[in-house]
Amino acid sequence: MSNERINLLIGAGQLLLGFLLWLGLDVAGLKKNSPMIHTSTLIVFLLIGGLAFSAFGFYRTFKPPSITPKNIEPHIRQWLDAFGLGTRRLHEPNLFFAYEVTLQTGIPIAIIRTRQHSHYVTLVSKIGFGPEHKATFDKLPELEKKQFIRRLRLEAAKAKTAYSFDASFETLIIEKRLPITDNFSEADLLDGLGEINFSAIIVLDTVASELEVGIKQPSSTPDKGASPP
Repeated sequence: MSNERINLLIGAGQLLLGFLLWLGLDVAGLKKNSPMIHTSTLIVFLLIGGLAFSAFGFYRTFKPPSITPKNIEPHIRQWLDAFGLGTRRLHEPNLFFAYEVTLQTGIPIAIIRTRQHSHYVTLVSKIGFGPEHKATFDKLPELEKKQFIRRLRLEAAKAKTAYSFDASFETLIIEKRLPITDNFSEADLLDGLGEINFSAIIVLDTVASELEVGIKQPSSTPDKGASPP
């Protein structure tokens, strides 16, 4: 038990003792002014009041702290460590914090808190299409390029997460924002990571199946430097 909790318990005990003493000092007066009040009734009243006061003190002492934007980072790191996910800190001075998590699928996902959206945790995965897929895409007629992008967008949208392409069609960015509320939990973070992972797999498989003609081995891979955009 931490020193802070011990001090809180001691303080609660002192308050409880003072409360009971205050009630005890009035017992004689109550009995004098109200002869119908029995000693047993007063004892029961004191016990109930003391137990209620003590229970409230223990609740306040052991109640988990609410999640806030200011304390979200250590909670996230604790949750990631608890699940044994490969994690490394990214040094991004323009962000409150940034971590890269590598899931079992090998897909890296960045967990960041931006200054523009400080009340959200943002999950980002950057998918590089690879030089062979890029070369194949560049050889497509303009109509087929548009059809391919339309199909890819449709597949990416199935996961209901935000995404964007760069102008050169070398990278696709999948993004999801999680609001930081007082009941933000480990499950919320893990579910968000799972959704991004699922979206990335859909995109990778779609690119491979659409552009596999003329490619011996699929080269679309997640960007190993999954830094924030």
